Amino acid sequence: MSYNIPARRFGEGKMAKSVVKPSKEELGFLYDNQRLNVTQIAKKIGVAEDTVKKWIIGYGFNYRGIGPRKNPKDFVKPSKEELSNLYHDQKLTLRDLGKKFNVSKTTVKEWFNKYGLKARSDPQEAKLGRRNIYLPNKEQLSKDYEFLSVDLIARKYGISTEPILTLLTNTNIQKRNRSESRKLAEKTGRFFSWNKGKGINDPKIAEMMQNLHKKQMEKKDQTKIKQSETRKRLFAEGKLKSWNKWKTGVYSEETINKIRKARLGQKITKNTKPEQLMRLLLEKNDLTNGLVEQYGLKIGKFLTIPDFAYPEHKLAIYCDGEFWHGGFHHINQSFEKMKEGRVKESIKKTREKDAKIHFTLWNNGWTPLRFWQRAIEKTPEWVIEQIKKNLFDKEYIKKREAERKEYLTMPVI
Repeated sequence: MSYNIPARRFGEGKMAKSVVKPSKEELGFLYDNQRLNVTQIAKKIGVAEDTVKKWIIGYGFNYRGIGPRKNPKDFVKPSKEELSNLYHDQKLTLRDLGKKFNVSKTTVKEWFNKYGLKARSDPQEAKLGRRNIYLPNKEQLSKDYEFLSVDLIARKYGISTEPILTLLTNTNIQKRNRSESRKLAEKTGRFFSWNKGKGINDPKIAEMMQNLHKKQMEKKDQTKIKQSETRKRLFAEGKLKSWNKWKTGVYSEETINKIRKARLGQKITKNTKPEQLMRLLLEKNDLTNGLVEQYGLKIGKFLTIPDFAYPEHKLAIYCDGEFWHGGFHHINQSFEKMKEGRVKESIKKTREKDAKIHFTLWNNGWTPLRFWQRAIEKTPEWVIEQIKKNLFDKEYIKKREAERKEYLTMPVI
């Protein structure tokens, strides 16, 4: 028995004239036999849902709400074994089960709770199961991951890398870092470095280095042009006394303050590890009274920025990392044995600059203290002892100043 009820035409009032109210038998066939809900019947006939509800109640039908009344009287709830088979073996989702038994997903969940069945937490696993793809267990995944990359494991099981990464996390398998992955690839022959074993004599390497040098020189020339334009502009504005004496440090006081402020800002943003450790150490030992961080110290044309300073006591503190300041004693290596090159030249210039800062401050009444990062980390008590001694120990300060006076009065050879 079927009914072809004409659909409602748009814009013809609450109900089109061509829409005829279905009889009790017609509505009963749709509502009870075909188990259509109010929304489906309303769309089929072309009327509002409230109209269908009035018809159902008016004809004396038992209106289905939310709950068991939605199912027919002869409906039999599936058994625990049947649900388990459909869900775990056939890999149907809760929504699929709801469609199969003409119930909502919430009703299926209630069945699961009542039977004590556990639902899958990862919906991705169900999708893979419907494609007959099953993820490896922890033992199998651990064996695969020992010799294969994530990408190769994904190819092995015919899936993307995302489920494999998720599974590694869920099974608490330690992931390899980039270096370990590279070593594994080299070991298994899946990775080859194109420039391995090649030197500057190789034409390809030589061409690459030549192109890099060319780009660097072009960038350097552009920078020089910009600097020249900036100098001329500052000279025209009266902020620079002579635009061609930039290197000699002939600046106006306003420009010096701007440069100092800019350098201080750059220094603070670096916030190196030795500085962080020293700050914590000084705070822990209550040595912050009178302390200034990144103190701009100008002596004549000489400008330096100690990491920490006590201006009242004329004490400047520098925190140095071992490598770039030439502190190779912690790895039992001397600077002289280091391989010649740009790195060694840079370290040499840094050491010369440190020495210049040290003697300039010492000759002008300041006491510079330099601490290696290793000393701050391993022997913080000794570091604090040196700072306190130069701040509060009157006998030591008296002896120090006598040595300074003697040094300054020594004849220059």
